[in-house]
Amino acid sequence: MRSKEMIRSIYRASVPLGMRKAIRRISAIERLMDGPPPIVERIVLPTAAGLLKDERFGITSERHALMASHTPLISLNMGQYCSHGCVYCVSHMGDRKKRSGYLEEIGWEEYGRQLLRLAGDAKVTYNFAGPGECAEHEHFPELAHLLLNAGHWIWIQTHGLSSKSIARALNSFPKELVSRKVNFHLSFHIAAYLDDKDDRRLRAYLDKHVATIASFGCTTCIIVPMSPKVLAWSRFEESMDLIASICKQRGARFIPSLVEFHGPYEGRHYPADYTNEEQQRLSELMAKYGNPSRGTMAGDQAVIVGDSLMLRGMPCYAKALITEVNGDGSLRHCQSDPEDNFGHLRDAEGLTKNPEAHPCPFDRCLCVSVGYNMSLAPNGISLKDYADEMKRVTA
Repeated sequence: MRSKEMIRSIYRASVPLGMRKAIRRISAIERLMDGPPPIVERIVLPTAAGLLKDERFGITSERHALMASHTPLISLNMGQYCSHGCVYCVSHMGDRKKRSGYLEEIGWEEYGRQLLRLAGDAKVTYNFAGPGECAEHEHFPELAHLLLNAGHWIWIQTHGLSSKSIARALNSFPKELVSRKVNFHLSFHIAAYLDDKDDRRLRAYLDKHVATIASFGCTTCIIVPMSPKVLAWSRFEESMDLIASICKQRGARFIPSLVEFHGPYEGRHYPADYTNEEQQRLSELMAKYGNPSRGTMAGDQAVIVGDSLMLRGMPCYAKALITEVNGDGSLRHCQSDPEDNFGHLRDAEGLTKNPEAHPCPFDRCLCVSVGYNMSLAPNGISLKDYADEMKRVTA
């Protein structure tokens, strides 16, 4: 008996746990070497993989053809740091150091040449993503000119207050071309205006900046972080309707996109700390105005997903259709993996013309919009189907 105990002790001390677990599959060695296995509480992480067992889901030839027809997106983080660091920003980039990175190191001409090489023979959408206000970057106009002249599309993410700079960058192009090739994504940080008693800044934003941007006739997505302060504002719907009216008058297509507030604020952490009343109000507003990147959801289903998707094992097209150029020039596909690095802009080859889906290796997708559009939607899975499956798995 003592000899068995001694063998077990030596075995446990010298053989790594992972190897011991593998060896346990041989029952005789398990009994001799490890004794009865300890009782360990097994934690099962819920995933959406169960959805794929339903015949309605899966990568069909029709859905693959639809994704293959999508325009690849190259997202540009031109600087290393955010130029503003707003407390209510979903990017959590509070560092307001001077923006500098690969673009400044090699100059905008070489940076632009490498961007065009990355696209290869494909026509792509370049997303001026920041960090911070991309239109404040001194080389934004030159890069916008270069990419449009090469026949690509551009998205401009902006808080809207840089309307003069944006106008200077686009005024030399025919309006028809701009309205067809440019999309605006306005982050309407409405909470910043709610303390003005006379609404002076809010009126200036609507009458000057929104009107200038809408005058280009482009698709204009208004992204609104829904903080508790915004949810409690009695004139929120009035302001959203006014923005829609301005866009319509100027010939722009208005797309509202309400997003949950993310991060700590006044001792609470969102979106987890929304009260029941705030969730109900957010559901009502999302049902009325929506978030097109997440599909159509009504009532309580609008906020049931929260701030991440659990997609391990699900096919995803992000690796094939999304390329992010970081401030240091490194490249990545997946926002759920900050260490994802598949090379550098200076060495990159052109994008493939035939995108393929790859299984998601992560438990959580940190960007609901990307996860929905690149994984759930092409599999025919609505957010309601996803939410119902999550409830079933975690029950």
